[in-house]
Amino acid sequence: MNVYFLDDGQSLWPFVRDRVLSELTSRGHEVLPRQDAQALLDLLRNSHEPSVTVIGPELHGLKGMEWVRRVRASECAVRPHLLLALDDDGARAVIEALQAGADDCLPAPWQPDVFAARALAAVRLATHQRQLLDEIKQRDHVLSQMVSPLKGENKETAASIIAEAPPAAPANVKATNGASVKHDPKQILAEIMPAEGVEQLVAETLFSMGFSESEPEIRPDRSLENPFSLVHFLILPGKTLWLDLLLEADRPSSRKLFEAFSGMDAEGAADSDFMDALGETLNLIQAALKARFKAAKYDILTPIVPQYVPPDKLPPGIHQSIYSRHLYAMGDIELRFTLYVHGRPVTKKPLKALTLGDVLVEPLRPDEESDLVIINKGTLLAGRYLEKAAGVAENAPQKLYQPIVEPSLLGLAVCKK
Repeated sequence: MNVYFLDDGQSLWPFVRDRVLSELTSRGHEVLPRQDAQALLDLLRNSHEPSVTVIGPELHGLKGMEWVRRVRASECAVRPHLLLALDDDGARAVIEALQAGADDCLPAPWQPDVFAARALAAVRLATHQRQLLDEIKQRDHVLSQMVSPLKGENKETAASIIAEAPPAAPANVKATNGASVKHDPKQILAEIMPAEGVEQLVAETLFSMGFSESEPEIRPDRSLENPFSLVHFLILPGKTLWLDLLLEADRPSSRKLFEAFSGMDAEGAADSDFMDALGETLNLIQAALKARFKAAKYDILTPIVPQYVPPDKLPPGIHQSIYSRHLYAMGDIELRFTLYVHGRPVTKKPLKALTLGDVLVEPLRPDEESDLVIINKGTLLAGRYLEKAAGVAENAPQKLYQPIVEPSLLGLAVCKK
């Protein structure tokens, strides 16, 4: 691990500096004193290795804090860790240093043991960063090997993981091989499960709930007044398919569904209780579909739990994507289930370009000792996940790409609500 000491050769106290140098070198780190601020800035801009730089408060003709600002304003290939020594012990100086871009700072009076401990902590973080980058490079190498046999009998397997892209894709996106994307998504799904199969599977699932002595009756579709509506999602990345599962029930049916689930009278129950009963039903339908696809050896992503979607938030024109839509009746309970299908290929985006609603095809997996929280495969990137991804991206190379599936319009509408 490279550790740079940048000062004017005088303002950083010899005793403290030597103490820190001794501690770092004894642990196998290469410590490199520097006095040319511009030369070190140029080096950091082009370095592809994590590093730690200890900066004195005074440089030749330049304040240490100003140099920190220049580093953060530069496009560095890998973000360096900056530890700034201050000649002031006031709170304002510390705040200004951190706002300037320092990762840590040490106010005066300088204490050798404290400074050495902070330098070692910075080295540990940079070491974790390097391990993460090494793992990412290894992952990208494995992925490139998996997609190389796109011509031949392994074409479908490779395309199901990810495909190489032209360098000039719009919006910083590396597009995948478009061979299967050109097909009608409904046609692709029909080869896996015909619409009649979906209808039968939903009916069997509802019947298994035990709310009726006979299989659900399929009635003519009709308009539902102010329905409770929940949406769930399934993604088949290998078939470039995104499925929206929408379950709706009017208030009387929702009340009866709640009573059937809970064995309680619906009088006094809240709307959230009715939504929970509808959600349990949708979970069962989603699980049945998922099991059927898995039995057919297809990879499945399930990005989020069922989400409420107001009827007026259904995207315009979504009816064109309907694959199966029926009104199922179990006695007095009527439920309308709709399955929408969309073509959504796996694409590659830089970490910094990930946006609301993107779904991770593989996990963001920092090393085991990192403080970063692992984001799981199949995660739909909402606000808090984007913040975590941004934290990973902050320490990642500019050209690091992550395989993702962009959301359907309904998925995006739910994510934005």
